[in-house]
Amino acid sequence: MTALLLAVLLAAGPAAAADLAKPGYGILLLAFDAGSGWKKDLAALRGRFKNMAVESVGGASDPVAVQKAVERLERQRPGKIVAVALEPMSEAPAMNQARFLLGVREDAAEDRPDVDSERLDGGRKSSLVLPGSTPKWMKRVKSGTPIVMAATMDQSAALVDILADRAAKLSRDPSRDSVLLVGLAPRSDKALKSWQAAADAVAQQVRAKGGFARAAAVHVRDGVRSTQRDRDRDVIKA
Repeated sequence: MTALLLAVLLAAGPAAAADLAKPGYGILLLAFDAGSGWKKDLAALRGRFKNMAVESVGGASDPVAVQKAVERLERQRPGKIVAVALEPMSEAPAMNQARFLLGVREDAAEDRPDVDSERLDGGRKSSLVLPGSTPKWMKRVKSGTPIVMAATMDQSAALVDILADRAAKLSRDPSRDSVLLVGLAPRSDKALKSWQAAADAVAQQVRAKGGFARAAAVHVRDGVRSTQRDRDRDVIKA
């Protein structure tokens, strides 16, 4: 999915860059858990922003890496920093964590099962620190420059266009075929509801754009209790 998000930004080209390229702005590109192969891709994306202060972070879940990128931007003296996350869903746990780190969200975001679901894997108590959760030691990024966050990809028509185009290329007759979108969802059942609603909205936009018969969005989750996994499997089978 991260490669698709990069494709969305690259496909948008100079027009999208111009929307963010306000005088005196700095751009902070946030990629989550990006591998070494992303260095060239992120460099290509930075090149889209001409005559601007641009930095990127390949591991935006790491507060130290984000802090260093912000400091590099501040040395270029922008009037405001616009953080652009390569994440498709506004309700994704990674986005909530990024919002907390950058001071946009007040409460720390923890990607954990709900309080009544703390016993994982059939009831065995676990001391596991789940990947993506926010440890108590995690500190906010310090910046003397105002930071704002751009809307996520589920708010962009470009995401729907690319998904519909890719699905159409795999379909012989869209009017008789269905589109199924699959995404990594929050571990919390409460947070899952808003994530699912946003994902369903994207799926229906893709259906309408591509002229498909039906569309749906399903979720997968890791680090949850066995009963949650069973419910998730039932949803997928349905």
